[in-house]
Amino acid sequence: MEAREVMANPTSDPVVHAVTSTQGYLGYCVHAREFFCGLSRHLPVTCTQWQQNSPLHDDKDVFRDREMLGERFGDDQVVSIGLSLGSAFYILKDAPGPRIGYTVWDTTRLPDTWTKPLDMVDRIWVPSRWARGVLGDNGVDTARVDVMPEGVDAVVFRPDGPKIENIANLPGFKFINVGKFEERKATGEMIKAFDDEFAGRQDVWFVVSCYNPFEKGFDLRAAVRALNLRDPGRLLFIPPVPTHEDVAKLYRSCDAFLGASRAEGWGLCHMEAAACGLPLVTTSYSAPAEWAAGHAYFLDYEMTDVKTPFFIRRDGDQGQWAEPDWGQFRRTMRHLVDNPDEAWRRGAEISDHVRANYAWPVTAAYGADVIRQITAGKA
Repeated sequence: MEAREVMANPTSDPVVHAVTSTQGYLGYCVHAREFFCGLSRHLPVTCTQWQQNSPLHDDKDVFRDREMLGERFGDDQVVSIGLSLGSAFYILKDAPGPRIGYTVWDTTRLPDTWTKPLDMVDRIWVPSRWARGVLGDNGVDTARVDVMPEGVDAVVFRPDGPKIENIANLPGFKFINVGKFEERKATGEMIKAFDDEFAGRQDVWFVVSCYNPFEKGFDLRAAVRALNLRDPGRLLFIPPVPTHEDVAKLYRSCDAFLGASRAEGWGLCHMEAAACGLPLVTTSYSAPAEWAAGHAYFLDYEMTDVKTPFFIRRDGDQGQWAEPDWGQFRRTMRHLVDNPDEAWRRGAEISDHVRANYAWPVTAAYGADVIRQITAGKA
């Protein structure tokens, strides 16, 4: 998506009822908070805090709020948008006005628990053309599916600004990865490839700020020990930092972002690092292959079966994702270390690209335009 104009001076704007969780630091929460805050600058927005299976967010809150909105405005003036996993869209059943389910997914197969809830909404929003194709391959009518990109906070995530001095002042080239430590993101494989390429060198570092709160009993130290690294002293492990401002400082203290994921529904950390001026090394697959096209260092890949089950399908098919070319990954790291001026230039270029075309106000303005088209019967 490039920067677009919003429809000027609409005669009658709908009220948007957002049903989602904006509280927290996880991807869905950041996505919801930034998108709906941006949307509120164009359309009236009210939000009911709700998260599937959370004891803190009760279904009765959603039913109470949507009944009140329906009575006050009528179905023709309300748009109900749920931003969550596809399995959560049952909460939109019988909601007033057009019902939109906004979701993100990462493999070529959908969970069985998504099938009925997806049928309960009028339109489905996904962040990329790749995701739209995945839904189509899983039997969803793509005429109901709109591509609604995510975005980046271009005020916080920018090339200029404070750094973490004790990291920034380390002599040498510093790679970084931020995100969950998991199979999908190939965290262990990136660390192992870095170690294989640079073990024994004193002028290259890998800053790793990764954890996995969803894996019971996850032990970062044990996960790293299992990699049998030759030179673990080249890695700097950073615990989760408290604010986005601190994350931005961390990015600006480094020289390149390593994001060789097997699949990304969007890649928030990839885009935030890019917005801070870091050249991006990522797999030429899923959403980053679209929004970073022409700007990232892309890795070739082969499609492979998902080996570790992480969602429910009666047929046992977890789908596929992309296995990056790890030899190419190592060569790309070496190229960046040997060509720091090029790395800086490519980082500046991708920063300009994402900050101009994917800042949250741009995405939210486009979302407002699409909502107006839906309520006018043009979508």
